[in-house]
Formats: sequence, structure tokens, C-alpha cells
Amino acid sequence: MGKESFLQSEMDKKSIDKYKQGDEQGFTEFFDRHVNGLYNFVYKYVKDHQIAEDITQEAFLNFLKKVRSIKFKYAPSSFLYKVALNLCYDLFKSSYHKTTTFVEDDKLAYFNKNKNDNDSFKKIKRNEIQEVINSCLNKLSQKEKTVYLLKNETEFTFDEISKTTGIPVRTAKRYLENTLEKIGFYLKKSGFKREDFV
Repeated sequence: MGKESFLQSEMDKKSIDKYKQGDEQGFTEFFDRHVNGLYNFVYKYVKDHQIAEDITQEAFLNFLKKVRSIKFKYAPSSFLYKVALNLCYDLFKSSYHKTTTFVEDDKLAYFNKNKNDNDSFKKIKRNEIQEVINSCLNKLSQKEKTVYLLKNETEFTFDEISKTTGIPVRTAKRYLENTLEKIGFYLKKSGFKREDFV
């Protein structure tokens, strides 16, 4: 676990302990620390603001219902994201949401883009690149997407991703490597060069 991730996990545990001892502020601290990140993660799956808000809210409510009976060995946020993942999976199993799409902004450092670049040509090219990436992501298995999104949208280590998803660490790493290879292949196949997206 990285230093920053470890410190956040320790802060989360202290906040949850505070809540368990009767101080509502403890849960408020935990909520404020994770609500935006969890929402962004869920939105990557559903690409619908209202559904993402609903799932985020329900994930926190479900977390709150169970938190007093859980003694956390790992980061409490891992459990929170696991709850949200299960809600996303339930949604996909229903007839309500049949397809998976992705937001336009990919944060993966491997495809680092200059966010402050106002050059319109480069913006158009980035949009085209993102369309190719999204097309590739839509072809991934649910587990591959989960690992990819958790790695991009959180500060989770592979160990934390494993605890959240039940996917072994080595398998999670392989999923991410394979995903990056597939994305690179699709970009090259679409005529983009490495310098276009580095």
C-alpha cells in the first residue's frame, strides 16, 4: 500500500471508529472524503448522472447499515466500493440498463493528455482517441472493466482492488496489462501514433 493510500485508510478507520462510538461527525468525514470519487467511479459505468447519484447514495446507505458490525482489516473504502460495484452489477443484470458506455475523460497516465491545452486541433484528436478507447473498453469483460476503472478512478493498490473485487492480485495486474495492450492496439489500428496519446 502506498504512503498516501495508507494514510487515507488510517484516517478512514479513525473516522469510522468515531462513528461507531456515537459521533455522527465520523461518518460525515468518511462521506466527504469519498463521495466524489465514488460518484465518478460509478458514472464511468452507467454514464447517467441521476443513476450514478442514486447508486452512490444507496452505496453509502448500505455501507452505513453494515458498518457497525464490521471490523475492518482493510481500508473501509474497499468495502464501500465493493457495495457500489455490486449495485452496478445488479443494474446491468436488470433490463433497465443494457449497454455500458464510458465518459470522455480518461485519466490513465499511460494516455496522458494535456488538460490545459486549448489548441482546437489537439482537442479534436483527443476526442477521436477517446472514442477509440471507449470502443475498446466496451469490448472488455466486466472484470477487466472493473480493474481498469478502479485503477484509474481511485488510489487503490492492486491489493485493495483484489480485496474489493475478489480478483487475485496477479490476475488483476494481468487484466490491466491486457487492457492497455488492447487499447494500444486499437489506437494503432485506427491510425494513431504513440506520440498522439503520450
